[in-house]
Amino acid sequence: MMPEPEKWPKYCLCESPYCADLAYIQCDSCDNWFHCKCVGVDEKNVHEIKNYVCAKCQMNKKNI
Repeated sequence: MMPEPEKWPKYCLCESPYCADLAYIQCDSCDNWFHCKCVGVDEKNVHEIKNYVCAKCQMNKKNI
């Protein structure tokens, strides 16, 4: 039995459930996953990115 859609884990800035049809990138700082499209990363080059840090983590590092 599947949980109700509103109980599915949410990902990205858009807070959508996981979708296998979309490309994701993981933040190396907080380990959260983001849609490439939502964070401005080219899906074709996502595998070439060695270190990705999301905007929230970048801001937290600046404020330390």
